[in-house]
Amino acid sequence: MGTVAEIAANLVELSFRAVSWEGVFQLEVVGPIAVIALIRSFFVLGFFNIIQLRQAKWMEKQQRNRNEQMLILISNLYEESVLLKKTLHQVEEITRNCYELYREMNEMEQKNGTGKRYAKRLLSLAGQVHEVKKDNQRIYAGLSKLISDENDRDYMPLGELIGIIVQGQRKYARMLEKDIQFETNVEVPYLACHIYTTLSLINNLVGNSVEAIRDRGMVSIVATIDESREWIHFRVTDDGPGIVVKDKELLFMPGFTTKYDVSGRPSTGIGLSYVKEVTDSLQGMIDLSEDSYGQTTQFCIRLPIASLIQKG
Repeated sequence: MGTVAEIAANLVELSFRAVSWEGVFQLEVVGPIAVIALIRSFFVLGFFNIIQLRQAKWMEKQQRNRNEQMLILISNLYEESVLLKKTLHQVEEITRNCYELYREMNEMEQKNGTGKRYAKRLLSLAGQVHEVKKDNQRIYAGLSKLISDENDRDYMPLGELIGIIVQGQRKYARMLEKDIQFETNVEVPYLACHIYTTLSLINNLVGNSVEAIRDRGMVSIVATIDESREWIHFRVTDDGPGIVVKDKELLFMPGFTTKYDVSGRPSTGIGLSYVKEVTDSLQGMIDLSEDSYGQTTQFCIRLPIASLIQKG
């Protein structure tokens, strides 16, 4: 269409300039005009397509960044939902214990002939805990509705998931003004794994490594499968200051932390406890090891492949 329009425009211009129409519609005239029109149209459309392609790539990059941010956000919500579910069980146990204590106190006060002041206070306390439980159940139901419907979009190649983790943690390291190099080795990059489980587990370990390194260092992420192809191993290694030996037994306990910010405030201490909780729920294992000089720290997670890949 561009070539035809160019040829028509040139012929009209020549028609007004030429003495007669017969001199215009000659092969010697139309031929060069057609060749020049074709070349000009090719370059015009070529530049136009280059601009369109560049814009499409820019939009694709922006969309990819938004998708990665959304995946990280949902994986954090997934982590919170697991912790909230655990809290619900604890609150339910507390409510049951409070009610049993109320019944015992009520019977004791009846036998002693005293008032039921303490029994009523225990009953009121049990009721308040029960209200907290119901509020948490509503929150948990809302989170579960957002992230629990399993479909094909909840799975992504493992290589891409590790890439998302590295990209996010690289930005985190720059924000902390640390010079950290990341190395990855994924044996099965096209294995489709559950996005939120994988992200929440590995991202926690890599984030801990980034925070542990003081100024500069290296973080390595390795994903391999065993010969039986039934287990997948994730290894996150860093060359930070290491972990004090006496802390290793407490490391996976909720609330325990060895990290403090510049003002001396401790971190929440729930990251590794969450990783331990999820790993155990998936019938896996997590292990911590260091070299003999304490110069590298390695967390190894061993999980059944069936717990990460899509069922069926």
